Amino acid sequence: MHSFVSRSYWLAVLCLAFSSCFASAQRPKNIILILGDGAGLASLNAASLYGYGAPQALFLQHASNIAWVDTSSASEWVTDASACATAYATGVKTNNTVVSERPVVHVGTDEGEKLKTILEYAEERGLSTGVISNAGATDGIVAAFYAHNKNRLAYGELFEEAMHPRFGDGIDLLVGADRKAVLTATSKTSHDAAQELADRGYAFLDTTSGLENLGGKTRAVVLTDNPDFDLGQTVQDSIKLLSKNPKGYFLVIHSDTHIPDARKTLSRLVDLDNITKATVDQAGKNTLVIFTADHSYGLYLTRHKEKQPKSRDILPMVTLDNDHTAEDVPLFAFGPGADHIKGFIPNTQVFSFMMSAYGWPQ
Repeated sequence: MHSFVSRSYWLAVLCLAFSSCFASAQRPKNIILILGDGAGLASLNAASLYGYGAPQALFLQHASNIAWVDTSSASEWVTDASACATAYATGVKTNNTVVSERPVVHVGTDEGEKLKTILEYAEERGLSTGVISNAGATDGIVAAFYAHNKNRLAYGELFEEAMHPRFGDGIDLLVGADRKAVLTATSKTSHDAAQELADRGYAFLDTTSGLENLGGKTRAVVLTDNPDFDLGQTVQDSIKLLSKNPKGYFLVIHSDTHIPDARKTLSRLVDLDNITKATVDQAGKNTLVIFTADHSYGLYLTRHKEKQPKSRDILPMVTLDNDHTAEDVPLFAFGPGADHIKGFIPNTQVFSFMMSAYGWPQ
């Protein structure tokens, strides 16, 4: 009998279940979504061994509220970052390479319907909003929260949407390590990004250290070409900035932990785990913090490469290829409403969970 019941019906049931749970519980004022690029279970396990010489030593690995997320896209079992991020941002699966538009028949050619994102819902309701990425402000995994395009590589068009929002007054904080790419792309479309940002009241910076003092301005765009900027300090400064809004905020934090360099990947994962703990502590009891990944990838340890029993140096044991993989990724939740996260869920349900936590209709 279940085979005749539509998938949309069951998603509606799940949404109602989330809503009823949150109706009688404390709702978060703020939501922070932390995305570890490629941070699947194998990568987290390796990070724990690399960082601490022991399994299950990460802060994340002591979380009580865990779910497992299917990451498949509308077009493929193995997703890319923009498609999975679209599911998180809008509650709709789309095709690989597409940024927050509905899937279309002819992938890469047709334009789909623009999907309303949770960041746009937040803007519409007067919350402050922010996006931070040490990959790029226009990387598909974060652009999906504020932009819409059939092509995740259309960096200039994606950035233009940040400056010309469909709802509210636009994103309040945008940080990324793609300054040259963005300015080159916008100049090709005859746009002066620096002037447009100034006209819209943004502080336009080339280093994250400037977030400590915006000279009286309340909104900022930071574009740097240093992907190794201090992400932890940037997150702390960003929370201080966004917390000034009495209505609350929505913040996306992304770290590129999907790198063809095992040492750098695992170091970044250990750092991101520490950032997550610091964020939970700093953001306080009225903030829901969620950590998950867009997909897993081919990083794992192999027995035949272990030169010494349980060696602290695990790098010789790492087998690494850069391809995305299809298995479910873990989702960890902390703060008000986190206890409603459990079980195996589609990536679209992350959106429903966040919307219900805020108490917003879908």
